[in-house]
Amino acid sequence: MDKNSYDRDDGIRVPFVVGGGPVKPRGSSDVLVDFTDFWPTFAQLAGYRSAMNTDGHGFAPYLLGEPFTPRETIRMAMNNARWVRDRNWLLDGRGRFHDTRGAANRDEYRDVSESEDPEIVAARKRFELYLREIPLPVENDPATRQAWQRFRALPEGAPVKVFRPTYLKRNGEGTPAKEVTHQGARSTGKANSGRSAPLYHGKTDS
Repeated sequence: MDKNSYDRDDGIRVPFVVGGGPVKPRGSSDVLVDFTDFWPTFAQLAGYRSAMNTDGHGFAPYLLGEPFTPRETIRMAMNNARWVRDRNWLLDGRGRFHDTRGAANRDEYRDVSESEDPEIVAARKRFELYLREIPLPVENDPATRQAWQRFRALPEGAPVKVFRPTYLKRNGEGTPAKEVTHQGARSTGKANSGRSAPLYHGKTDS
């Protein structure tokens, strides 16, 4: 990920097309789908209907035109940056908060990071709770230490400066998520010989 990517949501907002077989035509949709949702969806399409021990949220019922409750958020983390997205709001990797309602693309997002409008403040505080569920990496964890050392040595390897609104600071909110080791995290980055930061994901809705 290049140094200018943290203020974009390219990694969590990509086209996704499903068709064929029993899939009901729906046209464009604002239902959120995460990569972790694919496995439980395939299992559901194969006829499995019991509870699944997975972070993914199967969306086969939606494809088949059956009653369906969509996931609330999409979440991603890289370096010390974390993204959270729902249908109406985006918290990007630099901590900027965006109103995405009615936006056809990124250029139409409205940056409301410094607004103290009650509706925006309530949404941002809700996203702060989501952040607490996304583990931060421990860079001296033996399983990922070398990957972090290689990444930090790169020009783009510096920690990301994350914006925090003043109302979170005033209220003593904004406590970062607890650091989680490779053994303790649900999913953490593996050693990476490339030029990107060790990738890790926090808890997703299920």
